[in-house]
Amino acid sequence: SACAVRVVRGTCSEIEFERAACGSIVPKRVSKAGVGSVLYSFDDDIHQVGNLEALGELVTIHCYSPPLSQMQWY
Repeated sequence: SACAVRVVRGTCSEIEFERAACGSIVPKRVSKAGVGSVLYSFDDDIHQVGNLEALGELVTIHCYSPPLSQMQWY
């Protein structure tokens, strides 16, 4: 599935991961997105989004197409 995440309130931190040769996942990139920003993720991308700010709340809207048929937790 393709995923789009729009930031409605706050600052969203996204950590993108990649698979290491041993099969573990390791951080590849960390980015921040403010109000009005849209983040994208596709197919087998591994990422985490959340509020890593000291103050304030984060509100996001997530859209998946087609709908997720499965999801992996790490």
